[in-house]
Amino acid sequence: MRQRIICLQLLFFLLTTVPAWGQTTVIRRSPSQTNSKTKPPTWFGTGSDFSEGLSCVMNYDCKFGFVNKNGTAVIPYKWKHAGSFSEGLARVVDDNGKYGYIDKKGNTVIPCIWKSANPFSEGLAKVCDDNRKYGFIDKTGNMVISCSWKEAHDYSDGLSLVGDGKNYYFIDRTGSVVITCQTHKVYSFSDGLAHIEDNHYRDGFIDKTGKEVIPCKFRNAKDFKEGLACVSDSSGKRGFVNKEGAVVIPYKWKYAGTFSEGLARVVDDNGKYGYINKKGELVIPCKWKYVYNFKEGLAGVYDENWKYGFIDKTGKVVIPVKWREMPNRTEIEWGFSDGLAWVIDDNNQKSHIINKQGQIVK
Repeated sequence: MRQRIICLQLLFFLLTTVPAWGQTTVIRRSPSQTNSKTKPPTWFGTGSDFSEGLSCVMNYDCKFGFVNKNGTAVIPYKWKHAGSFSEGLARVVDDNGKYGYIDKKGNTVIPCIWKSANPFSEGLAKVCDDNRKYGFIDKTGNMVISCSWKEAHDYSDGLSLVGDGKNYYFIDRTGSVVITCQTHKVYSFSDGLAHIEDNHYRDGFIDKTGKEVIPCKFRNAKDFKEGLACVSDSSGKRGFVNKEGAVVIPYKWKYAGTFSEGLARVVDDNGKYGYINKKGELVIPCKWKYVYNFKEGLAGVYDENWKYGFIDKTGKVVIPVKWREMPNRTEIEWGFSDGLAWVIDDNNQKSHIINKQGQIVK
């Protein structure tokens, strides 16, 4: 038991200090809590969202491996930590704390030599050397952009946001600087525009030439998704603008998220969550304690007792709200992926994989 507690403390540290891992989630459960007549699963708690057919899980020896959609271990539990698959490769950490990458057969295709590493994005992965400088490698492990930046972000829309400790820049896939940023803060490109913050802490957007195409006049802003961006006025109320900067959904919400699959989460003045469409129409009433973005046609929702289930885009509950609260999930990411989702039974704390019909697969 003491070993498991130490492992859990280590995992909590990893999850809270390395947010890009894909949020592998672990719950505390001993073998004695499983049905004595049923062979317990090899994993210890729930896994990361399924990605490219596999989910990263931890076993009772605090080692990480991968299971397929049937819950069968297909990549052995041998890693100190591991992340979800992205573009055919997954990050792993060896017993020396070094990062590398494996393929779907579990073969180490890029040696564990890096101090840290991110998932592959647009064919390149951010890596950090022992001097805490960042660069990018390709899928063969070749260094494409040398580790010379004090800060770097994953490629998005063909560009990466980097910093030298004094200024921020956008570089292309060859490493050439294409935009030198003159603002207080800047974020990665999304939907062709990048969210910026000026020296007066007002938000706006630039295009890929570096031109400020939507003036910095918003109290707050989020990235563009599906052609719209959530912004707030001076009172803090949220609405949405299009890429011309025109307000197309009025400022009326206490909180609003980004659009996903045509719907966006909103919070009314009573603190309840619902969803609007791109016309600003409330299509799913604000009655939930918390909700996630829609993924694969379904969204996870919580009731007043922090039990969760899933609704469809009409607001109909299609998987009963009966599961236990999911720990360590990020603001919007949890839900169905590759047609499957992890859930926790509130009665016995067992974790399961379910399909979109709510049936337990494993």
